[in-house]
Amino acid sequence: MRKVLLGIEGIRPERRALLYTLELASRLGWGVEIFEVINPYPPSVSPSRHAKWKQRIWSIKRFFQDAMVATTFAEAGQRGIARHIWKEAIENLAPFAERLRTLPHRPELILRQGSLVREMVGHIREHTEIIMAIISHREVVALQERGDMEGLKRRMDIPLVFVKR
Repeated sequence: MRKVLLGIEGIRPERRALLYTLELASRLGWGVEIFEVINPYPPSVSPSRHAKWKQRIWSIKRFFQDAMVATTFAEAGQRGIARHIWKEAIENLAPFAERLRTLPHRPELILRQGSLVREMVGHIREHTEIIMAIISHREVVALQERGDMEGLKRRMDIPLVFVKR
């Protein structure tokens, strides 16, 4: 079965990107993988002063938003916290539950820890059924700020779609 991958940094998908992914998969009869990557590490240092402050704020926000990474706690044996993170990720998709039920195939939710680029590229290479990847405006901006966008474009073997606001 062919699949569309929606790459998300964190566990809160942007509405427009998620709806675009669901509509595309529904029309083509493909499956959907919602690939959420939690990056507990601060982004690489940028040269400008403004960028450094923006980066620090981003890092603090991500720390509080994603500090309790499900995979880390599951590996450490703290299954209760891991279940809490999974529950929160699923609850973030709850407003789209009706739309998710209309898909021809049951969507998959995948949580990983690390870099969005590295994890996404590795997942796509392991799963040849993924035909297209989609990322939202928020992820594009974050990747551009960290200088990871060119690396993602070069390493992708499939079409990459950017959903604007």
